[in-house]
Amino acid sequence: MKKIIIPIILIVFIIGSAIIIGRIGTVDASSNALLDENEVASIEHFNICLVPDLSNRLDIEKCPKPIDDSQLVNAIIDEIYPTILKNRVDMNQPDKIFVKFTSPRIINYYNVNNSVLTFDFEKFENQIDRINYLTNRDDKGKFESDKHAFKNAFKILLNNARQRVCGADVWSFFNNEINNTCIRTEVNRIDNKDYILEHKYKNIIVLFTDGYVEAGLYGPNNMTGNKTYHLSSNLIREFRTKYEQSKETDIQTFFNKYGYGLVPLNNPILKDVEVLAVEFYDRSLTPSGNATVHPTDGEILELFWNDWMMMSGVKKFKSCKITSSVDEFMNEFHEFTGIRVR
Repeated sequence: MKKIIIPIILIVFIIGSAIIIGRIGTVDASSNALLDENEVASIEHFNICLVPDLSNRLDIEKCPKPIDDSQLVNAIIDEIYPTILKNRVDMNQPDKIFVKFTSPRIINYYNVNNSVLTFDFEKFENQIDRINYLTNRDDKGKFESDKHAFKNAFKILLNNARQRVCGADVWSFFNNEINNTCIRTEVNRIDNKDYILEHKYKNIIVLFTDGYVEAGLYGPNNMTGNKTYHLSSNLIREFRTKYEQSKETDIQTFFNKYGYGLVPLNNPILKDVEVLAVEFYDRSLTPSGNATVHPTDGEILELFWNDWMMMSGVKKFKSCKITSSVDEFMNEFHEFTGIRVR
């Protein structure tokens, strides 16, 4: 009897050790080194929030661009597995990729099935269930069909928005809607005698916007000096005219000297948020891309947004101009998020 029990115990010990070592080794797929005793290592899981600005920027005649928003979103969805889920982590991924609207009212306005526009991999109780889903072996749900449903729902949403524009209050969105219901700031810590492992979240907002902040908050009543809640074409023109009249030689110096900017957001959770704004549309350019004025709308938009995000305490910010291809956009996305392409 003992001859049978001892090998079984030994096998269980070996398998258990392999699982622990394998788990530690998933901290960074680029490194084969295991953790030293009492060393703290971190795993970052992705919490990616896709936010469409459903304003008149979707009007193809007013804002013609080579690539539709749906194509850009589709490219991100196509990279969920294996690129995003296996980015430095090989198992037990709680990553989430979902659509969030600038206002909750949009869900009813367009009769959106919000559950279709969400991939939440924390819902799986174990890795086997997760793998069965991703490899389309789960009768309860198949990844490929869910991807198709997501893409289709998002395309329908954009088409409906083109027919009936609802606008977007971007200032209020960042100030009020970005909260702990969509941003994950917790750190799950695993303490063992041999290693310490921290599970964190990388919160990324991909905001599809032309950069013009227009939500009905116009006029002097919504300005404090040269600080504003909106950034319309008219305000940009006024800023350009005053800059030219000032005889200043540097636009940043003029901006700072006279206290221009968007009113900073009052939202502490933004310190844990990284914002990628896609794709700023420069209305001052000709259809062929030539500047009609200097500084251009695009230069002024970037000036205001960079200052706004910095003064609001956003962890990281970058704006993207109109891209000519999906590959160009994905290069920007990979660089910003730090996602490694396998």
